[in-house]
Amino acid sequence: MRLAIDARFGSIMGGLGTYTRGLVPGLISTLQNAHSIVLIVRSTEEQWLSELRHENRCTIVEASQPYSMREQIILPYLLHQYHIDLLLTLHPITPLLCPCATIVTVHDTILHRYRNGVSAFRHWVFRWMFERSVRRSSSVITISHATTNDLLSEIPTLDRDRIAVVYPGADEQYAPTQEIFINDEKPYVLYVGNAKEHKNVQTLIDACIDLPLRLVLLTGGKEVSSLRMVKNNLRLEPSSSVPLQSLLKNAAALITATHAEGFCLPIIEALRVGTPVIASDLPVLQEVSGGCAHLIEPTIPAFRGALTTLLQESLEHDADAGRRQAMKYTWARSVTAHAATIRSLLEPWTN
Repeated sequence: MRLAIDARFGSIMGGLGTYTRGLVPGLISTLQNAHSIVLIVRSTEEQWLSELRHENRCTIVEASQPYSMREQIILPYLLHQYHIDLLLTLHPITPLLCPCATIVTVHDTILHRYRNGVSAFRHWVFRWMFERSVRRSSSVITISHATTNDLLSEIPTLDRDRIAVVYPGADEQYAPTQEIFINDEKPYVLYVGNAKEHKNVQTLIDACIDLPLRLVLLTGGKEVSSLRMVKNNLRLEPSSSVPLQSLLKNAAALITATHAEGFCLPIIEALRVGTPVIASDLPVLQEVSGGCAHLIEPTIPAFRGALTTLLQESLEHDADAGRRQAMKYTWARSVTAHAATIRSLLEPWTN
């Protein structure tokens, strides 16, 4: 039967892009012998598609930018043209006139609580499209149990049995083998992520003021301009050329004062190379870190206190336990769980 995968976020840096690039190749390899697969992307020339193009494992087609008016015409047309039976979206929105069954992926419900600079009208449209897509889907994939609970609090009538929790993975390249990247007489702590409202990045900046360490911010986007940076900060623009593994391995700690997350992959990436994690005490981070991170209130005094303890080398940290926890999250496991959900919905057509 015919499966379409909406992978249009595969070219972007950050969460959705990492998720898409990590999941899609393995998922296609697992399903290609039993199903005809159409991969929907923004451009067929995207670098991460080179292996898929070379091996001719699926049909790759271009569509318009996600969350645009054009996609409401282009996507239904493509799905009809290729006689698609099931559409898997790696994000939570499906077209209004979708001609096939759908599986949507919910990474978080952050935009239900934080507008993050989006206009009131666009925020309302997103929430309406989000809830409509989820309600009309055949199945919903969430990336953590905490996200499932957040989703059910937003849509209480949603049947929990339609939800499958499938954790993402971390790239296998995250092994403690890289050379040092930042040469500095001071230790540094690292933040990885965007600078949107819910990320609470200013708290990290303020907590580090006058401490004998450097705060390295791997962050970008228009929200960066609103941050009040200080002399001891170093900001790096996210790109494929930034050696993230080296930054993580040689950091004194990964830190995040976020107010909301769906999973927080940088925590797993840090634990995998044995780096301590200081993060907000949220249910999702309790779930993901498995007791291997130092979780505190996302406030300036709490982070300043934790960083002082870190500098005194008295912060409790079991690197081996952190690595074992991180190794629970692999793309192979994620692919297997995704494939099982897809097969359960395609079964009526294959019998």
